[in-house]
Amino acid sequence: MKVFWFRQALQLLPGALAGLFAWAVFGAGMAAAQAQLTTEKVPTFLGMDLPLLPGERVIPTADPQCSVVAFAPGETRYNRFVSFWQNRTWTGACRFGLAHGKGYAVGVSDNSSLELNMLYGLEIAPPESFQTKYWSDGTAYRDKTHNHLAGTVFSDLGAVRYRWQSSEGSSRASTLADISGWWLLSSYLQKQSFDAAGNERVMTIVEVNVAAQCGNVQEPFKAFASEVKKACGVKIPEKHILVRREGLSSEPTDSHKIVWAKACKVPKNYSWAECAEHLPAAIGNDIAELNAILAGDAAARAAAEQEIMARYAPLEQAVEARVNTAGSGAQ
Repeated sequence: MKVFWFRQALQLLPGALAGLFAWAVFGAGMAAAQAQLTTEKVPTFLGMDLPLLPGERVIPTADPQCSVVAFAPGETRYNRFVSFWQNRTWTGACRFGLAHGKGYAVGVSDNSSLELNMLYGLEIAPPESFQTKYWSDGTAYRDKTHNHLAGTVFSDLGAVRYRWQSSEGSSRASTLADISGWWLLSSYLQKQSFDAAGNERVMTIVEVNVAAQCGNVQEPFKAFASEVKKACGVKIPEKHILVRREGLSSEPTDSHKIVWAKACKVPKNYSWAECAEHLPAAIGNDIAELNAILAGDAAARAAAEQEIMARYAPLEQAVEARVNTAGSGAQ
């Protein structure tokens, strides 16, 4: 691990990581809720506090020299980050005691590694990421996940993130039509947001094979038995419906409530179902929001990163002033 200036750059208040942060939400609006989030006070060696936003919390890695920052207004999300990082070290640079730049989160016990891009402790999800998967015959292939952001800052109850997955060759989307054009059997579209109480919520649109439900529809598909019946009528082994699920990110996606479903058609001479035509209906009232986020992602991402850098600029200036003073004294 590389450490800039001082290895003990971050000096935490006693007990800060054991529960100093408290949060409360009053009022119905997101702005009111955001205003109620407490700001964690974490001093640095410069005599200045880290410029944390309300809801941002400092989380140590397995290496006490370097920590990360997570927007975690609720305890469930906070505990998820703690559980992840307490068993992983950071191999990249450390700035003001915070993971900074590109590096890897390396498992202490299993040496597993995950490449991350950090900006003063905050993870910056790349526009695109890849995952290697395998077909049933053992052939490897790669899926591409596209990440899209809305909001001028990353740490905001009003920030919304969309991500969708398709093939490795899929292009960046600027409209819903682009996503539909790249939609595959393994694709999904997901929205991540926060409610006024700080709970992280997830909406997922994905294809489901309901062949096992044919003849005896069980939960959670009973409310959509007619669509399951339509899907079971196609003359291919897999019977697909497109579903929209909604729930908390702390719960398994498969347990999220199905709020919408539609049977997918099998075009003539096709051996698979086509579900992309149902995406607009599945997204429903979120279409305008999705299209705006897809079109404005690059600008929103740049603005969010600039906001973080602007917050930490006074600390950088203080370091520069200290170095210049030390240099003048040595002459």
